[in-house]
Amino acid sequence: MKIKKWARLMMLGLCVMTLSTFGVISGANATLWTLTDTNSTVTIDSQSQTGMSNWVVDGIDNLFQQWFWYGIGTGPEFSIDTLTLTSETLYSPSILELVYSNNLISVDVIYFLTGGSIGSGNSDVGETIVIKNLTETSLNLRFFQYTDFDLGGTPNDDTAYRSNANTMHQTDGSGYTFSEVVGTPAASHYQVDIFPTTLSALNDLLPTTLLDNPGPVTGDVTFAWQWNTVLNPGGSYIISKDKLIDVNPVPEPATILLIGAGLMGVYAVSRKRG
Repeated sequence: MKIKKWARLMMLGLCVMTLSTFGVISGANATLWTLTDTNSTVTIDSQSQTGMSNWVVDGIDNLFQQWFWYGIGTGPEFSIDTLTLTSETLYSPSILELVYSNNLISVDVIYFLTGGSIGSGNSDVGETIVIKNLTETSLNLRFFQYTDFDLGGTPNDDTAYRSNANTMHQTDGSGYTFSEVVGTPAASHYQVDIFPTTLSALNDLLPTTLLDNPGPVTGDVTFAWQWNTVLNPGGSYIISKDKLIDVNPVPEPATILLIGAGLMGVYAVSRKRG
């Protein structure tokens, strides 16, 4: 899997110009996408809080929900599907870009699925999120990622914990392991908790600050990251992350850098096309 991933990531920046566009949808058209690669599929609902779900690896569904929320200033946060969906682009069966915006910000999310060999139980999803300030004044931004994995297809026997400033781990009683590594930048806050505590806080129409609970927590666990930043007029904030289901859940730092570089190659090309 590692050799395959390195080769694909190194070629991505060079070859994306020649990739066929499998689907482009503009406007507020609800769309359900399924990314595929070798032993893996993942479903992305671009117009609801379901977001990314059904990460199926060798026939086992490991993911219930992952999605993003944003808040401006001291106001409440909202899921990004409440923004206007301005474009959806499937660059290949395994690479998808979603762009959302309103009169304040745009949020550009790029997904890159890399499956492992059949029967390996390995799979990887890289993500790059680019948030832009569309106004002529500075914006105080809070941005959240919420994640609910049910490793091995079972929701109540997982243990999740934050192992360092950039890494979340989750394990399952049946031997499944998962890690998420934030390439850049480190999150301002984080929370490991039992479902639906964090999700309820994100949806209660009150401003949220995650509780910096690192775990470990066992049961129907969820985890979340929060990034706080000041977006200058016309400025951008870029978050790069990598999720890995594997027997060795932490990819080496060089792999993280390649994932970020590859996804930013897709982002650069998409901006030229726009």
